[in-house]
Amino acid sequence: MGISLVYLWIGYRLERGEQKRAAGWPLYLVAYIVASLVTLYAAEDVVDLSIVLFADVIVLAVSAFIHANDVWTFGAVWLFMLPVMWLIGYYVDNETHQGLLVGVLGLNYTVIGCVLGRRHIRQGLPFLIGAALLSINTCGLTWETPVVASVVLFVVAVMYSLVSLWLKKPWLLLPSLFAAQISLSINSAIFDWQVSFTAISVCYGVLGSVLWLGAYLLRQRGHSRWNWPLYFVGSLDLVVSYLTASLEDDVVIIGISALLGMLFFVFAWLEREEMQKREMPRILTYMGIAVLFIAHFFVLNELDFLSRLEWPAYTSCVCALMVGIAWAINRRDAMHIYAVPLRRSGLTLLILPMLVSIFTALDSSEPLVATATFAIAGIAFSADAARHRTVDQAYVGALSFVFVIWSLLLAFDVDEPQAYILPLGLGLLITGWVERIRGVKSKSTWMTKLGLLLLLGSTFLQSLPRGAVVYTSFLAFESLLAILWGVRNRSRDYVRYGAWAFFLNVLVQVGAGFVTWTRWLQIGLTGGILFGGGLLALAKREELIAARERLVSTLEEWEA
Repeated sequence: MGISLVYLWIGYRLERGEQKRAAGWPLYLVAYIVASLVTLYAAEDVVDLSIVLFADVIVLAVSAFIHANDVWTFGAVWLFMLPVMWLIGYYVDNETHQGLLVGVLGLNYTVIGCVLGRRHIRQGLPFLIGAALLSINTCGLTWETPVVASVVLFVVAVMYSLVSLWLKKPWLLLPSLFAAQISLSINSAIFDWQVSFTAISVCYGVLGSVLWLGAYLLRQRGHSRWNWPLYFVGSLDLVVSYLTASLEDDVVIIGISALLGMLFFVFAWLEREEMQKREMPRILTYMGIAVLFIAHFFVLNELDFLSRLEWPAYTSCVCALMVGIAWAINRRDAMHIYAVPLRRSGLTLLILPMLVSIFTALDSSEPLVATATFAIAGIAFSADAARHRTVDQAYVGALSFVFVIWSLLLAFDVDEPQAYILPLGLGLLITGWVERIRGVKSKSTWMTKLGLLLLLGSTFLQSLPRGAVVYTSFLAFESLLAILWGVRNRSRDYVRYGAWAFFLNVLVQVGAGFVTWTRWLQIGLTGGILFGGGLLALAKREELIAARERLVSTLEEWEA
C-alpha cells in the first residue's frame, strides 16, 4: 500500500510538471492496481483486511485531493465505515454495544459533515449521508433492546435537527423527523401488543396534526421553505395512524377518521390561498369528505346495519345531508372551499347506495330499502336541480322516482309488465316534450321515439296472443291518443308511431280471424278489395295524389 501511495505521488508530480492530466494517469492506474491486489490478498483474514481497507481509505483520500472530484471523497468516507464496523463486530460480542459504538462513529461523521458543510454543502455531504447510513445500522443493531434503540433514535433526531438549523438546509429535517417516528414505534412496541395498535394510531394521529400545525405556523411567520418537510412527514404520520386504526375495532377508526376529517377541513381553510396558487384549492376538503364518508360505514357496522342490507338508505341520508350542508353555506369564499365539494361529493356518492339498492330490490330481499334510498336520492337531485337550475339533474331525480315506483311494485309482488313500463315510457315522453320546449331537438327526438317504442311496442307484443282483448283495446287507445296528441301539437313522430301501431294492431287482430276462413272466401275478399281499390285509384287518381302530397308536406312542416 506504501508503494501504491508512492506511485500516486510520482504521478501527481509528473502531472504538475507537464501541466497535462494524462501524464500522470499511467502511474495512477498502476497505483490502483497495486492497491486492489493487496486488498484481495488480505481478504482471508478480517483483521488484516480491515487494516488494508484503512490504507485504501488513505489512497482514496489522496486521489480526492489529486483529482479534485467528489466521487473519490464519497468513496473514502464511505469505505472508512466498513473496516470500523468489521472490527467492532470482531471484538465486541453484544449487538447492542456494537450499535452504540457504530452510533459514536455516526456522531463523529455528523460533526465533521456539519463543520465542512457550513463552508460548502458538497464538502459535508459525504459525511452527512454516511452518518445517515450509520444511524440506520445503529438502529438495526439495537432493535432487540427497544429502550436503547429509542434513545439512539431520539439522539439522531435531535442531532439532525441541529445540523439542519446549522447548515440552513430544510431537507435535513427529514432524517430527523423519520428518526422520531421510528422512535415512537419502538416505544409502543415495549407495551402489550393488544394496546399498541391503538396507542400507535392515536400517537401518530396527534403527531401528524402537530406537524401540520407547525408547518402552518412556520409559513405564517415567513419561513415557508421550512414547512414542506413537516407537511410531508406529518402526512405520512396521518396515513400510518389511519392504517393502524383500521386494524383495531370500529370505535378507534371512527375516532381517528373524525380527527382526520376535522384536520383536513380546518387546513382547507387555513391553506386556501396556498392551495389556490398550486391550482388544487379543494383537495383537502375532498380528502376530509372521503375520510368521513368511509368512517360512516364503520358507524353503520357498529350499529349492525351493514349485515342487514339496510345501509343504502342510511348512506343516501348521509349523501343528502352533504348536499343540505352545502346549501346552508352562504359565505362566498367558504362556498368555494366547502360548498362546491360537499355538493358534488354528495350527489356523486349517491350513485353507490342507488346501485346497491337495485340489486337488493331485484333479489327481492329488501325492496322497501330501495324505495327509501331512491326516494331520498330523487328528492336530493330534484331539489338541487331546482336550486341551481340544472335540467339534466332534474331528469336524474325523475328517474329516481321511477325506481321508487318499481321498487314499490316489487314490494307488493306486482308482475304486470305494463305497470313497470308505463312510468318509464311516460317519463321519457315528458322529458322529450320538455326538451322540445327548450329547443334541444336532438335530445327531444330520441327521447320521444324511445318512449313511444316502449309504450306502443310493449303493448303490441302483449296483444299478439289470441284473446288478449285488454291489451288490444289498450293499444288502440294508446295509438289514437298518440295520433290526436301529434295532430294537436303538430308532432309527426307521435302521428307516425301512433298510426303504425294502430295499423299493425288492426292487421294482427283482423288477420288472425282472416286466416281461419275458407280458401274461396279469402280469395274472393282479397280480389274484391284489390278490384275496388283499383277502380277508386283510377277514378280519384288526381285527388289521391294531391291528398298524399298535402299530407307529406304537412308532416314535413311539423316538428319531430
